[in-house]
Parts: sequence; C-alpha cells; structure tokens
Amino acid sequence: MEVARALKYPQSSTSGLLKSLVTLGYLSYDAHARLYAPTHRVALLGSWIPSPNLGEGKVVEMMEELGELTRETVILGEQTGLIVRYIYVVPSRQLMRLHVGPGLVRPLASSGMGRLFLSSYPVEKVRELLKRINADLGPGEQIFRLADMAADFEDIRSRGYAVSINRITAGAGVVATLLPHTEGFPPLAIAIGGFSETVSKRAAEFAQLMKSAINRHLA
Repeated sequence: MEVARALKYPQSSTSGLLKSLVTLGYLSYDAHARLYAPTHRVALLGSWIPSPNLGEGKVVEMMEELGELTRETVILGEQTGLIVRYIYVVPSRQLMRLHVGPGLVRPLASSGMGRLFLSSYPVEKVRELLKRINADLGPGEQIFRLADMAADFEDIRSRGYAVSINRITAGAGVVATLLPHTEGFPPLAIAIGGFSETVSKRAAEFAQLMKSAINRHLA
C-alpha cells in the first residue's frame, strides 16, 4: 500500500509489479513481516557504480581475479527467503565448463551454498526456516530434519567453507564460502564451480584462494 500510494498506482498493479521484481531477484519479500526489500542484484544493475554493499565494486573485481586464477566458474549468490539466487557469474575460461547464469535459483536446504548460509545461523533460526521449507514441499517430497543435517553444518563450520558435489546437478559441484555481511541486506557468498572430479580434487585449494582474495579485497 505504501508503494501504491507513493506511485499513485492501483494496488493490484503495484502488487503484480512487486511480485515480478521478486521473481527476477531484484526484491526480497518477508511474508511474515509483509515487507519488500532490495537485494544485492539491484546494485549489480550498475556494477560500474561503486556500491558500499558490494565492497565498492571490489566483489566483482575479486571474482574476475578468481576466474583468472582457477579458470573455473565463479558465482556470487545471496539468500532470498527460502532460496539461494545467483546474482552474478564469471564464466569459466575453459571450453568444457559448468554453465550457470545470473538469476538461477537453488534450494536453501539442499544446495551447497544454501547449507553454507544455514550453517551460519543459530539452531532456532534453522529450525524455523526448515519448518517453512517443509511446509512448502509437495506430496512425496522428503522432509528436511535438522538432526539429519547437523553433521553437515558442523563440517562446514569447522572447515569454514562448504563443498557440494553431485547434490543438485549430476557431474558438477561447488566450493562456497561466506562474504562479510552488510547489516540490513541478505547474506552473500561466493563459490567456485566446475565438474565434480575437478571440484573434489581442488576443493581445499579453491577454498584457500577464496579466503585469500576476500582478505585482500574486502578486509
């Protein structure tokens, strides 16, 4: 209603436009608070403009550097509600490569980057998110239980990064780590993705390269 009044638009049209922006990843929507908020993808519309929420342009610069070093796909993702959305991608330099693009959506509870985000939350918040995720499951879909995921979360916390191989896409995987969080914005993470064999062999190397790049560019 606030947006409709400000723009002098009909409420139904405003609602439709806002939902479209959520679908495209430019807004996030908190159903409980009934609030819309801009996502980091808005800042990337003008990635040539310095943005404090993306390290004054240093995140994109860092991703390009990681792409040069690894020759693999580098992904920037954010948690939006119960999903993870890829908002910027540096394609692999290799002829045979993992093909992903900005706007791609991954499930929060079962993707590598999603579990990375979940592992950073207190147990009470994880329980709440899993309850909402399970409520949206269709008939016959497997329920997510915190007890079944606890060991994975502990492994991610102890290493400082998440490894996901053949979890969402057969033959592919990612190594993901969190970026410094900006208060008031959705959490961000970067990942290096490639074919399963490559990710499995180079997971620790990729993680160290990301950690070093984050310290140099965003510390």
